[in-house]
Amino acid sequence: YSYGGHSPNDLFYGCGLVDKLGNKRPAYYNYKLMVDKVGFYDTVQKLQGDNIWLFKYVNPDNSEIYVAWAKSGTDTLDLSNYVSENEVTVTYIIEDSGVTVHDIAVVNVDSIDLTESPIIVEV
Repeated sequence: YSYGGHSPNDLFYGCGLVDKLGNKRPAYYNYKLMVDKVGFYDTVQKLQGDNIWLFKYVNPDNSEIYVAWAKSGTDTLDLSNYVSENEVTVTYIIEDSGVTVHDIAVVNVDSIDLTESPIIVEV
């Protein structure tokens, strides 16, 4: 459940997928999301990598999943060069303890807001 730290000043304090009582931390739900979406991918390709980091995963069923984030601050991602649809579904990672369900939104393919937290984009 933890990698050694026992006080907030320790480097690895709060690390792990569950706490001492077995309560699932945000990392648990985010790890599960990644495994569910791209855990068995056939190929992965880095499409961008300056301030916008963008990776394309192709799963065995040929579904395409994109993972993106801004390296620093915020940015806007335009996937219209990679996706023919007008809208995509974005799943946001969980960052706060006590939250167990990922926020999901349908957004325009050419104006996807990014922060330093990764998002999962489905076509």
